[in-house]
Amino acid sequence: MLNSPVSLLLTVVTIFCQAAPTTAPAPPTAPSTSPTTTPAPTTTPEDAVLKVANDFCTALARGDNATLKSLFTGPPASQRVLDSFTGYLSAIGRISVAAEARFGPASPLARSRNPGKAMMAALSDSSVRVRADTARLRLPGGESFIDFAKTDTGWKVTNFSDLEKIAAEGPKIDAGTKIVNQMTDEISAGKFADSSKAEEELALRLRQIGDRRPGR
Repeated sequence: MLNSPVSLLLTVVTIFCQAAPTTAPAPPTAPSTSPTTTPAPTTTPEDAVLKVANDFCTALARGDNATLKSLFTGPPASQRVLDSFTGYLSAIGRISVAAEARFGPASPLARSRNPGKAMMAALSDSSVRVRADTARLRLPGGESFIDFAKTDTGWKVTNFSDLEKIAAEGPKIDAGTKIVNQMTDEISAGKFADSSKAEEELALRLRQIGDRRPGR
């Protein structure tokens, strides 16, 4: 859609933040006359890690910073990176809602709030290796990963493959958040005649971020 930081930043989400398919509830069983026994726990450490990965990635894609904070146990600097990126994703969600209200659901901007159902199966094809109180989840392809540590309150995310890349883009992400929020207000106010005009203007403003020299 947009050859700009919008598409580049959303790519980060699509690389490793695919929601895992939820387990379907078991079908009801007929009443049994045999003695009742307590079933043994079936949740493995790998299952628990996948559940946290699903919750973390879903929260990241939605811009749910409160949930991210509850699932992340990295250093303060990493938390600040997540805060910044979450703010950007929240802005993307806002502009998508505004674009749909103004231009209709066919607008590419309206479709940008959800990276797409094509990503939904990624975690189901991932591999998890648990070593005592740490774990690493690798997504198909082997390059993207999420690291975890077991804490007193359960498994938490400690790192993921593109965290350093996102950190390096911190100033651009913050500037992009400001631009997207400004565009959202302008779309809602009726400044653009159609979706294509809004897309062109958003792409232009975001490209200007990429063209800035350090310190400008």
